[in-house]
Amino acid sequence: MYRAATIAMPATVRKKLERMAAGYRRDDGGDGAGTAVTVIVVAAVIFGVIFVLDLMFGMMSRHDWTVLAAGSAVMILFAVVPSVLASRKSAPAFKALAGEIERLIARGQIEHVVVEITDRHWFIEHEHGVIALLPAGERRTLYLDLSSVAHDPRHDRWWTKGRIFHHRWSWHCARADNGEPLAALSFKVAGEPFSPRRFARDAGRYDPDIGADLFEWLGSPADGDLLDRDFDEIDGWLCARLPAMAA
Repeated sequence: MYRAATIAMPATVRKKLERMAAGYRRDDGGDGAGTAVTVIVVAAVIFGVIFVLDLMFGMMSRHDWTVLAAGSAVMILFAVVPSVLASRKSAPAFKALAGEIERLIARGQIEHVVVEITDRHWFIEHEHGVIALLPAGERRTLYLDLSSVAHDPRHDRWWTKGRIFHHRWSWHCARADNGEPLAALSFKVAGEPFSPRRFARDAGRYDPDIGADLFEWLGSPADGDLLDRDFDEIDGWLCARLPAMAA
C-alpha cells in the first residue's frame, strides 16, 4: 500500500532543505578550484623534495630539471583543466536546484509518503546501490534507487546494516515545480521485519547487467518516480531473467 499526502513542512525538514539549498548556492566552481590547488600543492611538495635531494646528492642536471618541469606542467594541465571546466558547467544546474528547493521552502508544504511493504516487492542490487520496486496502486509502481555513492542514508544507514527490512517505510519527498522528486528526507522504518526478495539471491549470483537493463527497460526513471507500469508486469520481466541466471 502506498499513501502520499501534502502536509505542513516540519521544522527539521525545513532545516535540511535550507542546508541543501545553501550547499548548491555555494557550488560555483569551487570544487574545480579546489582540485587545482591540491594538484599544484602536491606538485610543489614533490619538487621541493627533489630539490633538497639534489642539493644533498647532486643527482640532477639542468636538462633533467627542464624535462621534469615541462612534464609536470603538462600533467598539471591535464589534471586541472577538465575538473575546472566540469565544475563550471555544473554550477548553473546546482543553482537551479537551489532555486527549486527555496521555492519549496517558501511554500511551507511537503509530501509525506508512507509505504506498507507486502510480499510483492523486489530489491535489485547493482553497481551503484540498490533498486527497490514496490506496488503503488493500480498500474503504478514506485521506483526507488538507494545510492551507494551519494551519501544516501537509506543505503548507508539502513540497507547496509540490514535495518531496512521492516514492513512500514515513511519519508518526506521534496519535489520540484514540475513534480519530479528532488530528495527523500527523514526516512524511517517501522513494523515487523520481513524476508526481502533480492534478485541476486533468487538468481543464485549477482548479475552485473540487471540494474542497467532494468533501468533502460523502465524508461530511465529517477529515484522516487511513480511508474505507469503494473507491478505484475515488472515482476514477470524480472522472473523471466531468473532461469537464465540460475542455469
